[in-house]
Amino acid sequence: MQFNELAVLYEISAESVYDNVEHFFDDIVDRAGRLFGVERLILDITIAHERFFLHWGFGSKKPNKKPENRTPNTFINNLDELGYVYFEKQQDFTEVEGRLLYIYTQQLEKALSLLNWKKELKKSTLELERTNLELAVANEQLVAIEDELRYNVKALEKHREELELAHQKLEDIIEFLPDATFVIDQDKKVIAWNKAIELITNIKKADILGTSNYAYAIPFYEENQKLLVDYIGVEDNIIAPEYNNFYRTGNTLHAEICIQLNGQSSIHLHEMASPLYNKKGEIVGAIGSVRNITDRKMVVQRLHFLSLHDSLTGLYNRTYFEQEMNRIEVGRFVPVTIILSDVDGLKLINDTMGHSEGDELLDTVAKVIRSCFRQEDMVARIGGDEFAILLPNTDEESAQESCNRIRQAIERYNAQEPNLLLSVSIGYAVRTSPDVLMNDLFKEADNNVYREKLHRSQSARSAIVNTLMKALEERDYITEGHADRLQVLVVNLAQLLDLPSNRINDLRTLAQFHDIGKVGIPDRILFKKGPLIPEEYAEMKRHCEIGYRIAQASPDLAHISEWILRHHEWWNGQGYPLGLKGEEIPLECRILAIADAYDAMVSGRPYREALAPEEAAKEIIRCAGTQFDPRLAARFLESLRLTTSVNLLDQ
Repeated sequence: MQFNELAVLYEISAESVYDNVEHFFDDIVDRAGRLFGVERLILDITIAHERFFLHWGFGSKKPNKKPENRTPNTFINNLDELGYVYFEKQQDFTEVEGRLLYIYTQQLEKALSLLNWKKELKKSTLELERTNLELAVANEQLVAIEDELRYNVKALEKHREELELAHQKLEDIIEFLPDATFVIDQDKKVIAWNKAIELITNIKKADILGTSNYAYAIPFYEENQKLLVDYIGVEDNIIAPEYNNFYRTGNTLHAEICIQLNGQSSIHLHEMASPLYNKKGEIVGAIGSVRNITDRKMVVQRLHFLSLHDSLTGLYNRTYFEQEMNRIEVGRFVPVTIILSDVDGLKLINDTMGHSEGDELLDTVAKVIRSCFRQEDMVARIGGDEFAILLPNTDEESAQESCNRIRQAIERYNAQEPNLLLSVSIGYAVRTSPDVLMNDLFKEADNNVYREKLHRSQSARSAIVNTLMKALEERDYITEGHADRLQVLVVNLAQLLDLPSNRINDLRTLAQFHDIGKVGIPDRILFKKGPLIPEEYAEMKRHCEIGYRIAQASPDLAHISEWILRHHEWWNGQGYPLGLKGEEIPLECRILAIADAYDAMVSGRPYREALAPEEAAKEIIRCAGTQFDPRLAARFLESLRLTTSVNLLDQ
């Protein structure tokens, strides 16, 4: 082999590293032209899945495909699976050039393989980097998704806790509702049963939760049947016949039932039922509640009763009486009788013995009058002391008989209960023509009552005063001899003063009745063992005014009524009730004051023992000029000396 061939072999055998295909092609063009005289060259390869079709020496005529045949002036060789290389010159290639070109293409194949590997590596690296980048992005997305999931999980957990808390609160609200409450689902299964309904039905929650087939109705009806909650979504005209007082407020149903629960007496229940909805607005259950309204019903009935009846006597009131009058007038009923009665002396009883005694008197009169008529007859209290009886289909004769029955019943009562005599004035009127107005008929009856009252008033008041006097006697104020002893004391002093007999007689009457007002003082004060407190003493002082009113009502006592009012006045003006002093106080009152005080001291009181006459005389002297008229005090002691065995001259 010649030297130049060795040089070519050395040059083409040297390993070269290329950065890209263009560099590789430029190197082939340079060496092939310089070493082998190649004038044309084609390189068609695929590096890293990218095809390169490069050519040189063809001018504007671009080869478009791989040459088919090999000629002496051409050399073509496949570069493994990468493609091929094509060399061409005008002269034929020698055998040596062919061998060298083959070796050269082998080296090119290695270089291309390396370049392909580098390209593939670079591409793989880029893909790996891209993949890593994508993985990094994906990882970031996953981290973000994970964070979001954690957040959502926490939010869901919080939401679940809130739902559980809300559910628990709802259960607690239902559990402790004062009304008996239960909840059913869309399958009519019981899902809530509170304490109130446990108490009213005696059925525990554990025994009924989850049950169906109208089990919740058994405690109320003792059988499986519908309650109000089962009528959710049903038309009102179907529900109403099944219940009393059915009505609807929005979606809530209301109704009342009357049942016997747990073998008890009948009770009234108010039922309420409301639908439960899901988010779609679909009914998924219902909540029902039951309230015991028996007490409310009784109150309503009581209020209705009171609206038409008198609260004291239980008789019908004026409102109902006038309604009945209007009904009869519209119906033009005849004959119709109105009987009116007026209790005599009620004001005197109220003023003297108190309104409680007056109320008792009215109630007694009501019972007596009511007993004289049939249950269906209309008897009413139409005023303070006025009673009325409305009797349809009652003529003149029957009206008189009815009035006589009332009078006879009162007489029988007075005979059996003489402690407080009843006195009633009665009048009536009869309508015989429908043209007579009921108001005119009422006025006629009222005028007749007034005429009888004028006729009876004086005797009635006298009877009441006598009754009050008897009541005072029964309270041990006269039966103990106080009035009798007092009469002796005042008469002795009056005779010593040379008073005329008529004044002495009035003094006797004053001594007997001066404390008649104490009939209106409560026993707890009157018989208290111990001093009175200021409030009790103020109540006790009222007996002067009460006694004055009683005396004013009696012809037999009217002339001493002013003395009864003033018999506790003091000489120095510190007495009661008017604060009179000196000779402003009537002589009779001054005499009585000394005698009354002396007898009280020597007779004793519930809160102290009696004093000896000598000690009582000392007290009279001590109070002369303050409580007592000093001149009369001295004359009183003189009258005691003259009429008793006790020597009081030293006093």
